[in-house]
Amino acid sequence: MTFENLNKHIIPMTEFTLKWRFTEEKYDRLSEQHLNALKPLDKVGAEFLANFLS
Repeated sequence: MTFENLNKHIIPMTEFTLKWRFTEEKYDRLSEQHLNALKPLDKVGAEFLANFLS
């Protein structure tokens, strides 16, 4: 796993378990422009990034 292939681990927002935090009005829903900029990762991609950051 590298940063070069991290984009292969992007999942659709509909599959992102925390999407409610960005899409529901009671949590200050993001604008469409900002929602479209989000790139949620699958478990492998998220773990890679978390390990890199720690």
